[in-house]
Amino acid sequence: MKGKIRLTTLCYILGIFWIYKLECLLYVDRLFTVFYFGLSLLQLFIAIYLLQRNEYKIGGYDKLIIAFCVLMIAMNIINKTSYMHSIKEVIRILLMWSTVKIGVTSDEGSFFEWAYKIGLTCTVLNTISAIIFPNSMYVDAMGAASVFLLGGDNAAIRLYILSIMFGVLYNFYHRKKYKIPVFAIFNLILFAFLRDIATAKLMAVIIIAFLFILELKDIKFLTPTFAIIFNAFIFFTVVIMQSISNFYVNIFEALGRNATLTYRTTLWSISFKWILERPWFGYGYLDDDSFNFMVKERTATGLFNTGNPHNTYLTLLLAGGIVLFTFFIIILIRTSKMSRECPIFITNVLSGFLATLMLHAQVEGRDQAFILLICCVIYYVSKIKDGLPIINKKRLKLFR
Repeated sequence: MKGKIRLTTLCYILGIFWIYKLECLLYVDRLFTVFYFGLSLLQLFIAIYLLQRNEYKIGGYDKLIIAFCVLMIAMNIINKTSYMHSIKEVIRILLMWSTVKIGVTSDEGSFFEWAYKIGLTCTVLNTISAIIFPNSMYVDAMGAASVFLLGGDNAAIRLYILSIMFGVLYNFYHRKKYKIPVFAIFNLILFAFLRDIATAKLMAVIIIAFLFILELKDIKFLTPTFAIIFNAFIFFTVVIMQSISNFYVNIFEALGRNATLTYRTTLWSISFKWILERPWFGYGYLDDDSFNFMVKERTATGLFNTGNPHNTYLTLLLAGGIVLFTFFIIILIRTSKMSRECPIFITNVLSGFLATLMLHAQVEGRDQAFILLICCVIYYVSKIKDGLPIINKKRLKLFR
């Protein structure tokens, strides 16, 4: 029994370290890329071994995640494009799925403790690097090593969001009460202002708002269904409408921001036209160079190197068209249905983080794995509802 416990713990600790991958090391030496790839394979082998056991039986939800991954690779085969980049993304999704499934199912309290402490440590060190090197670029013009542990741009914000979510869950299971992880939130705010990332500031405001309201009362409408509908509204009214007209340009300018949201609206417009050309199966999951080449081919100026459309939902539509995107929506809907088995308070908290990350995905191009990670947390926590801690609901004092 002790051996089995050690193996499950090793499995999800390796998975957590993969989630908070130290990006800067990948620019220092290629050997670190080999190291991380080997780490991911080790975790997958352990996960496969554990998932054969009855306590980790593969269910319908798990099959949906696996089918989504298989379909992502299939789209590259159908489109006759290189599938190496899609394999990397599939490995990332499978790592996160198996980490959450095994961690929550085997020992959710210990899992959330490890996830919070590792996540907070990594994000704090990343913020410290932003303090020491306030004007540093993520990667300089010559491709030199980044000084940031996790990253210095908008893509790193999803890791800060996860660290706050794991902090709340850690307090649930170890302190048996609702407590806002103040230090983790302060860490996000400090990083947002140091790097002047407008999206991060907005995410911090949203997180503080719904966590503070939950100190006072339950938010009955805050469910995964709300997160889906709200972000669908944002996607169609902002991303799609801006792709076919310039209606929002004046609004952005009035807010004192770049009217193109740092050229994101230009990318959205280009990507939307490509999607209309291949609506069903897309172009395959493209690597940065392939996407940049397509952009340069179709713009008079050759536009910048962005690597993706900077919108996760457009990224999925480009990768696999309506077919792949439909599978993604089905997973979200299945998550929403399962969340009804969970106490409303815990559902509120997790749905708030899901809605926040899905909103972040409106301006970041590769958030799908992290959205699915939160979906898995919601699903598996709901599945073990009988083992959930009884939360102290005397919430009126903000910081206890």
